[in-house]
Amino acid sequence: MAERKQILVEDLSLLGALLEKEGTIRSLVSSTSLDKELIKKRVMALRRLGLISTKSEATRTYILTPLGRRLAETRDVHLVEPYSFDEKISPELGFKFAVGDGLYTGDVALSYREFTELIGKVDARSLAFHLYRGDFETWIVHVYGNGGKRIASRLRRLVARTMPPDHLRSRLVRIFSEELSEEQQDEEGRLESKDGTLEPKNEAPLSNYEIQESAQDEELDGEP
Repeated sequence: MAERKQILVEDLSLLGALLEKEGTIRSLVSSTSLDKELIKKRVMALRRLGLISTKSEATRTYILTPLGRRLAETRDVHLVEPYSFDEKISPELGFKFAVGDGLYTGDVALSYREFTELIGKVDARSLAFHLYRGDFETWIVHVYGNGGKRIASRLRRLVARTMPPDHLRSRLVRIFSEELSEEQQDEEGRLESKDGTLEPKNEAPLSNYEIQESAQDEELDGEP
């Protein structure tokens, strides 16, 4: 999967101009009124994103790729731009859980919160299948860009460990839950008392195994 990058307003202007008519750098300067050097830089960026290409018979004439045309027509920047953790994602980018190649469970996550909730519910075989094949890591970085890279790093460290299925689920839930916004975590982790003050939610004590895992994880998180 290609890395998703932020689309600039100028990029949409260039794509819009090419939607009307194929063009050269000179014609794009005329049709968009953008600075020539800026156009050169953004054309290079749009080519790397697979949004524009050159005509085989005229290498200095730019045209839209199918993806570039779709973006120009819909102006849906999330076709190539990373999502934030609080946004709904498009169905084609949803994470489809499976227990093996082509053996889908029917569970599909269309947001980060839905994904985290499903991690706590789906068949444990699905968690092992996706984790050790690298599916979680690939998806989180592809959809959320730089926002998912810290999670991907933690998932790579988790792959190196051997643990029972139930503990694997709890570790994954913890990793993904900790990336929710501080405000969301506060709402989920605290209860408001009758006098209006906030009190922590009562939670079951950690097992010796989980305490050991937690300590190891904090140690690893502190590594450069």
